[in-house]
Amino acid sequence: MTTEKQVCKQHVITQKTQQDDGGSVVRLPTKMDPKQLGTSRLAAERILHIFEGRLEQKLKDHKEVQVTRSQLSSELPRRDETCYCVPIVQSSRK
Repeated sequence: MTTEKQVCKQHVITQKTQQDDGGSVVRLPTKMDPKQLGTSRLAAERILHIFEGRLEQKLKDHKEVQVTRSQLSSELPRRDETCYCVPIVQSSRK
């Protein structure tokens, strides 16, 4: 077994916890000290807010499409109604 595999196996043994529902949780290993991340949290929060704004706008647009679709379907005839389609023919005569 390679040294890397031994380290991984030891990590799973030492970092594994059993949940009440029978599942297991293993903490993710890090190759560096998390404190070395520095001030990346602020940048990550800014990006998160940008994505949240975009998602909110997409959801708003989706709801508008749903309203338009429901309005359109209310204007269409029901299946039990008779509907006639009249073709429109453009005359080439002047």
